[in-house]
Amino acid sequence: MWDYDTTAAPQLLTVTHDGKRVDVVAQSSKQGFLYVFDRVTGKPLWPIEERPAPKSLMPGEEAWPTQPFPTVPPPFARQTITADDVNPYILTPEERAAWKRRIAAMRNEGLFTPPGMTETISLPGARGGSNWGSGAVNPTKGLMYLNTQDWPTIYKLSLEDPLAKRATDTGASAVYEARCQACHGVNGVRSGSGPPPLAAIGKRLALDSFRLAVRNGRGKMPAFRDLDDAAVNQLFEYLGALEPPAGTAEVAPVKTAGIRGPVVASGGAPGGLIIRQGNADQYTPLGGPAYPPGSRTPRVRYYTDWGLYPNQPYIIGPPWSSVVAYDLNAGTIKWKVPLGQDAEAEAEGARDTGAFMAEHHGMIVTSTGLIFIAASDGKIRALDEDTGKVLWTATLPAGSEGIPAMYEANGRQYLVVPASSDINSGGGRRGSGRTPRMVRSDLPKGYVAFALPGK
Repeated sequence: MWDYDTTAAPQLLTVTHDGKRVDVVAQSSKQGFLYVFDRVTGKPLWPIEERPAPKSLMPGEEAWPTQPFPTVPPPFARQTITADDVNPYILTPEERAAWKRRIAAMRNEGLFTPPGMTETISLPGARGGSNWGSGAVNPTKGLMYLNTQDWPTIYKLSLEDPLAKRATDTGASAVYEARCQACHGVNGVRSGSGPPPLAAIGKRLALDSFRLAVRNGRGKMPAFRDLDDAAVNQLFEYLGALEPPAGTAEVAPVKTAGIRGPVVASGGAPGGLIIRQGNADQYTPLGGPAYPPGSRTPRVRYYTDWGLYPNQPYIIGPPWSSVVAYDLNAGTIKWKVPLGQDAEAEAEGARDTGAFMAEHHGMIVTSTGLIFIAASDGKIRALDEDTGKVLWTATLPAGSEGIPAMYEANGRQYLVVPASSDINSGGGRRGSGRTPRMVRSDLPKGYVAFALPGK
């Protein structure tokens, strides 16, 4: 109901519990909970309580009456949001007042408020808490580390199929509004941190490269395989004619797609976002296979669209992301520190904000007590595993969304970090196109390798 699937990998470690060494498996969640089980018996290490949860108001829908709440360890993320939590930074006074009114009017009964025909809000949200690749452990010390982000999700269901218009209206502006606008912004100029602006795209990207990205997907962007060459060309021309964002940095040379060998497969899952075109047997308005033959399809359907997440992820005040250390011998949080710093909020006096959109930032824990983690603010950091203190930083050519790797070759130790994300989490919320000041724009995007000094 909330897209609260468990995306973070479970972690294996050994802890001291009730005076005994116990092999455990620890599972973090998008809700901000950490569940710990004896991995031999499957029993929770500490009690998990089934507590009453709000009822669904949708016709014919019965939400499960309880949800599981660990009693130990404590949550690692914020789990409530009210109008009083609206961000005191970055937003204009008008935006701040509008968000306060909007949040105050929502159905907001806590973490498991079911979606309905009126807006509901959830924190950490469907992309918050602990997401892909966001955990690591020191297995012998009983210590577990997570990175987490607080990013509210807004839900609203509707009887109107959001793809109905898209199936018949194929104009470039309609295609952009239906497929691209939620992430890339009105008129190709995004609002806030996120994917790059697309206005005046022809000055930065060649048509063949644009076509590859649209057809095959890129990063978080899904593949739009149903758009034919004519539709892609029209979209490219439409975006190329839009005014670029104010204050855009000098235009980079147009990039062309390089010569490629045979490609077996690329992009997202087969089918991508499929236009329904009158087929009432699709699972969701976001595409998918037909219902199995002979199955009973619902007579009344409710839809949701791309508006699951606020287009301003910073509507809540900082910190927006953190690194959290758990001591699972005691079932306590050992320390919690912000992951990075947002440049624009810092300029307004904010401290310890954490970076926006920090959902994919995995980490490495070494046997010598270091935690290496990169973030979308263009930095790689080494933290002390016992205190969370930042011991070393290096600047990357772009934001990083991925897990660092470490290896040894010819007697030297290397750390490799992916640094190619277009996410601008260092400021420029209005889609200015400016590179965050901490990013090394003189370096090419890609994998960056660091090495310990040789002997």
